[in-house]
Amino acid sequence: MLKQLLLCFAPNRFSRISGQVVQMLFALSHWLLANSKQPTAKSNFSNAKNLLAQGIITSVYLILCSCRKDIVEPIIPLSEFQLEKGFQISCVASEPFLDTPVAIDFDTKGRIWAVEMPAYMPNVDGIGEDDPIGKIVILEDRDGDGIMDSRKIFLDNLLMVRALALVYGGLLYAEPPNLWFVEITNDQPGSRTLVDSTYAPGFNPEYQANGLLYNLDNWIYSAASDKRYQLQNGQWKVEKTFYRGQWGIAHDASGKLVFNNNALQLLGDYFLPGLMENNPANLPSQSLAQVLTSDQRVYPVHETLVNRGYQPGVLDSLGKLKEFTAACGPAIYLGGQFPAEFAGNAFVCAPEANLVKRNLMAEDKQGRVVASQAYPDKEFLASTDGAFRPVNLKTGPDGCLYIVDMRRGIIQHKAYMSLYLKNVVKDKGLDTVMSKGRIYRVCYEKNKVEKIPDISQYDETGLVNMLSHKNSWFRIKAQQLLIERNKLKDYGRLKEIILSPSNNYSAFHALWALKSLKKLDDEIIIGALNAKDIELVEHTLTILPQYNTANEHKFTNLFYDLANRKNRQLDMYMLAVLGRISFMEEGDRFLLMGSLLVQYPNDSMACEAALAGLAGKEINFQRFLDNVFKEQLAKDKLLHRMLEKAINQTAKPIPASPRLFEHNDMRTVGLHLYGQYCAACHRPGGEGTPNLAPPLVGSKVVNGPKDQLAAVIWNGKSAPVQVGGNLVSFKEPMQAFRDNPEWDEKMLEAVVAYIKNAFVEPE
Repeated sequence: MLKQLLLCFAPNRFSRISGQVVQMLFALSHWLLANSKQPTAKSNFSNAKNLLAQGIITSVYLILCSCRKDIVEPIIPLSEFQLEKGFQISCVASEPFLDTPVAIDFDTKGRIWAVEMPAYMPNVDGIGEDDPIGKIVILEDRDGDGIMDSRKIFLDNLLMVRALALVYGGLLYAEPPNLWFVEITNDQPGSRTLVDSTYAPGFNPEYQANGLLYNLDNWIYSAASDKRYQLQNGQWKVEKTFYRGQWGIAHDASGKLVFNNNALQLLGDYFLPGLMENNPANLPSQSLAQVLTSDQRVYPVHETLVNRGYQPGVLDSLGKLKEFTAACGPAIYLGGQFPAEFAGNAFVCAPEANLVKRNLMAEDKQGRVVASQAYPDKEFLASTDGAFRPVNLKTGPDGCLYIVDMRRGIIQHKAYMSLYLKNVVKDKGLDTVMSKGRIYRVCYEKNKVEKIPDISQYDETGLVNMLSHKNSWFRIKAQQLLIERNKLKDYGRLKEIILSPSNNYSAFHALWALKSLKKLDDEIIIGALNAKDIELVEHTLTILPQYNTANEHKFTNLFYDLANRKNRQLDMYMLAVLGRISFMEEGDRFLLMGSLLVQYPNDSMACEAALAGLAGKEINFQRFLDNVFKEQLAKDKLLHRMLEKAINQTAKPIPASPRLFEHNDMRTVGLHLYGQYCAACHRPGGEGTPNLAPPLVGSKVVNGPKDQLAAVIWNGKSAPVQVGGNLVSFKEPMQAFRDNPEWDEKMLEAVVAYIKNAFVEPE
């Protein structure tokens, strides 16, 4: 009985010393039982009883000590926050338990895995940024009071680690320039695989790839990246995709991607990923990475210190920031704990203004996503604390919204820090706010916060049921686990969900799970294409180019049935996929595409959708239209112009890689400067970033005199620029490098030399 009692106090969570004491007591009790009946041992037995009593007291004391929390939970004042009525904010993790967090993820036990980036701008000069002191830690709430009281280091000695995702039973994480996948065994790192050695290249951490979002289509997407990743049969697959955003990426309930850049709080795609970005000769400009709201106003509750605060119009008369300058970390709320009107709302971080904004999301008559600020003159959450730096948002498995607070006095990277901001930071003492970090949780007060079940222990039936959970976190995680196990016994249940869905979301997840498990068939595809729900049809059309069938005739009739619905969004999807499917004759596909284009003359999105699936087939399609639809499309000048442009681009592509030079060449110096200061926005190949920075290839400024290019770099630029005969606008003015105290004339000369030689098209 004593042994059983002692065993109850020796689980793995207790310290080693307690376990050793327990083992000693086992031995002592065994000796006592063996010798207590011996007459000659009576005197020894009395002493041993005393020793046993002392041992038990000592053991209990040590066991209780080993149950203590890793730290004393600090009391974090919340009076600085102004929060939407009816909501409650709490601090679930803080310094000294946490140091400069920039990203989090949740495991199935509800624990938080956090990325710590303490080397980012450790001082106003950025000295020490190359120190490998980053960590990935596991935070756990052991006593159930809602505050993390256990910290475990999973990986350390990392150089500027910036993103993570718990996928495929392991951890995917970004340590520039590499993307790694490491297996997890009992919270310890196992074997490690290099997924991509060029995931986050470059020298500027403000613009390196990040995010690592597992989407409904089973691909992992990143912000500031044109790649997506997936583990298939033990091998990592990397595909080219569209370049999206800057810091942070999210998806809505149907899997459409949402992101942003410094000056534009919400950018997003009108279509599911993988649909419109398939033709390198026609990069989408009307359907992907679109500005979802023209309103970039922010409403801080105190004076704001920003990099360009000295420029006219940046601050209002009270010294408060007027518009976003560091938008990041967007999240679409899909947790189910907030009131119903919050479902699908977009939340955005503004660390420079110490606030989190809420936006309402909707679709216009053309099926395009639009956003509008939820409040006319205030924020969902704002703080008077100048060190509150929300950089990322995440919906937790409990349905609440989690805010990653980097908690730093300095968030502006040295590459762009103006002398004005450097001086203000020092004057205000913000350069002393270091080695801190917090994670906050926002919940709706009137709704219960449900206990988090560990669905990794669920069987097949339990996981399938989770596909209809009100919290998107559980739906995505259940989909992942079903695919990872790859041992479904009853595919019929997933098929039933698609053909007779209880809700649309469960059908999306079931469809993509079966697609990954290679269990789709004609019955499922045809049933889904006939669905009343438009979004389910869109998902099915997106999958169709990767599906094959012998029933060509039936599918051809289905396309005409879809066209007869007279739904613009479905027509756009059909235009995008018809050029790519393999089970229909080219003439039949082109005929249907032409009949759809006739309905949308001079429609830029329709033209873009058609070209998306025509990579390498543009000439054939042009000839077909001239033969069959010449009169009907005679006035569609836009379509013919875009076809001609794609054909010419295919015949003579612009080089994607800049030319390299000898080490002693001034242009080599310029190459490194370009990579540190310019490539983040203008891209390594000079192709530019939509809504952020214009292309350099084909730019009138770049192709003009050196002095003109130097003047733009030195003095900045805010007006539209001419590229390839077109005026290209961008939201945020280009910074004047004269404001950067590190820049001088030699640096200017070097970067001009590089740009002129790398991006001027040869005659």
